[in-house]
Amino acid sequence: MDMKVWLSLAFALLWTFSQAQQFDVIYTTEPIKTSIGETVQSNLRLRNNDTKTLTLAIRKLPSSLGSTQRTQICVKDVCAEEVTVKVEPGQTLNDVLISFYAGLSSGLSASRFIIFNKSNPSESYEFDLSFSIEEPEERRSIYTSGLITLHDVYPNPAVESAQVDYKIHEAKPTYIVIIRNLLGNIVAKYTLDPLEGKLKMRTDDLNTGIYFFSLYIDNESVMTHKMMVKK
Repeated sequence: MDMKVWLSLAFALLWTFSQAQQFDVIYTTEPIKTSIGETVQSNLRLRNNDTKTLTLAIRKLPSSLGSTQRTQICVKDVCAEEVTVKVEPGQTLNDVLISFYAGLSSGLSASRFIIFNKSNPSESYEFDLSFSIEEPEERRSIYTSGLITLHDVYPNPAVESAQVDYKIHEAKPTYIVIIRNLLGNIVAKYTLDPLEGKLKMRTDDLNTGIYFFSLYIDNESVMTHKMMVKK
């Protein structure tokens, strides 16, 4: 298999070609940089070298991702762990995106994929995309007093979980975060630990939509902020 490396717009793109294959795959070989709680997308280009239309399947393989991280394959805003696309003769398809949700941990992660010709599955190619997740810049404060400083929720919209950073200056009061839906019903309740500085809130069991989280100090509401959940 011959292999060339193209450099374009400061990204290293790997172009794989083999006479045994009827298609080329072009993707970034450099770690894709993102921050905790963010979603990033990377373009995947497929080129048909054949004289016939190719039907290609793109599938996510088992990977070494963190427990709160997720990758999906997206075509025209439809995302899944496996998609099928048609590529016309001589066409380079640019509609495929790899979407990566960084989760709540920094460090390096990688996700593995396979692309194969559905008419001849032996014509296949496996590759890895790597991701570099960095600590986010300090979030803006949404509530500050002599008792507590509370920073904005992230990610927002949340997918599987959301996180709030805080600093308690006076440990004596009771600090509670309550999440309500649009109807005002309580869907979650958390007590802030004075010895901690982060609150992780599960959102994977919530429906897509708008929610409100409120901070209570000694059972008195002092702040309400909007957050969104998406699937």
